Amino acid sequence: VHTRPWGSAPDGQPITQFTLTLPGGVQAQLIDLGATLTSLHVPDRSGTPGEVVLGFDHPEPYLSRETAPFLGSTVGRFANRIAQARYTLDGQAIHLTPSDGPHALHGGPRGFDLHLWHGHAEVVGEGAQVTFTRTSPHGEAGHPGTLHVQVTYRLTADPEPTLSVEYRATTDA
Repeated sequence: VHTRPWGSAPDGQPITQFTLTLPGGVQAQLIDLGATLTSLHVPDRSGTPGEVVLGFDHPEPYLSRETAPFLGSTVGRFANRIAQARYTLDGQAIHLTPSDGPHALHGGPRGFDLHLWHGHAEVVGEGAQVTFTRTSPHGEAGHPGTLHVQVTYRLTADPEPTLSVEYRATTDA
């Protein structure tokens, strides 16, 4: 596991890149901006590692949905569109902040993809993982309840190289 600074967010906070590596050329790179997978190298049938995800080599494109619309990022609180930026929960009308015309798309105008998450990397057995956490406060983009989110990217070698992603979330509403 290797971490390094990887530029800055618009407010000046540092963006961190996490690199998980296995023998044989398997390597995943992630950043704490949007809990985003930016690169995944895996060997082809002849053993030559190659890139298999779309991503960028520097942070600037990830700071705008115009240049990197959700590439590899964790979107949220929801994925896809909520028509007319509203829904009903337990009989109560919830009005969201629109982000796609009159609709709400992938968490609103500043969804999870545009927030810095807290990242923690560790070696696990013969592999490695990065766990990103974020708390979405009550009322963010119009959503009720405080939401605690955890996303873990795990790169393991046994029985074969595997990248897994696990999402967990709890809310008080």
